[in-house]
Amino acid sequence: MNATVILVTLLGIVILLGAIAWYFYHLRQLEKSARQMVQSEENKGIPPELLKKVKQIEINTRNIVNEVFSGEYHS
Repeated sequence: MNATVILVTLLGIVILLGAIAWYFYHLRQLEKSARQMVQSEENKGIPPELLKKVKQIEINTRNIVNEVFSGEYHS
């Protein structure tokens, strides 16, 4: 009886350690793939032509807003 309890306990510990090792192995793989995704996204970046167009839209919009609201404020 006593040997059976010890054997079952050891088997449970081995299974638990195996599950923990499996979990950390897959966690490490997930972190590695996430790092690779981030690095590949950083390398792509936003094209300078697109940034230039966005900046031009921002300037045009600011000018339109200033024209519409200029002279509207009365204290």
